[in-house]
Amino acid sequence: MRRAIQRIVENPISSLIIEKKANPGDEVVVDFDGQQFVFNIQKATLLEKKEQKQGKKYLCNLCAARFTTEVVPNATIICSSCGSSKVQEQFDIDAPVTPPVQKEEQKPPTETQIPKEQPLPTPDGLQPQK
Repeated sequence: MRRAIQRIVENPISSLIIEKKANPGDEVVVDFDGQQFVFNIQKATLLEKKEQKQGKKYLCNLCAARFTTEVVPNATIICSSCGSSKVQEQFDIDAPVTPPVQKEEQKPPTETQIPKEQPLPTPDGLQPQK
């Protein structure tokens, strides 16, 4: 079985590579038409940087992770680190970013000290005499 596969499939593909009809990255599709095997080569082409789609750059508001993703219509952008959908688009991803800080509510200071002008009450509840 191994020798039959080598003779029928691998040897013709090797010939295509040696003849430079198939290059690295090309896809060779093998099909059987009822009488013989047919080898179709699907050429791989590299896109120029101008032709490549550039992803948009985002910053996660929750974990401060920066990531790039390609946006498709009707898609929800989520953080690739934490899975949060609370992200914002970044225009300059190389700029230093500080993680978001959660603000705590400031409570008014509570007075626990008795003012110095008033004398302390005695245990019986009466004010000491001067």
